[in-house]
Order: sequence, then structure tokens, then C-alpha cells
Amino acid sequence: MDLILTRSAKDRPCAIEIKSASAPAAVDLSGLRAFCSDNPAADLYCFCQTPRAYDIDRVTVLPWREGLDALARR
Repeated sequence: MDLILTRSAKDRPCAIEIKSASAPAAVDLSGLRAFCSDNPAADLYCFCQTPRAYDIDRVTVLPWREGLDALARR
């Protein structure tokens, strides 16, 4: 996991893994899963080179530009 973002103590944390791969698999996201076990309400994201968004378990995998746009709107 590379980033943990919160706006305030009342907000859910947002955990982000950044990968250079175009199609990360579940095994590549073990840090996010570990964080989720301690923070079950957290929003989990992986930003990478994928051409389209998809989900792996509770992790939303996004093209990195789309992920940055999503953070700006958060």
C-alpha cells in the first residue's frame, strides 16, 4: 500500500496501491487486504496502467488518470 488518505477523523480512510502493471492480480494487492482487515470500512483502490476499471474482491482497480480524477472529486 502506497497511500492512506482521510479528510477528517470522521471520514472513512482511502487506501491506494500504485502499480506499474497493466493488469494487477489479487496476489499483488496483499498490502491493501491487510489494511482492510484492520480497517474494514476503508475504501480500497489500485491505480495502474489498466485500460479499464475493474474490481478484485473489495479493491477497485482504476487507470491511474481516472484514479486521480476520482480522488479530486472525493
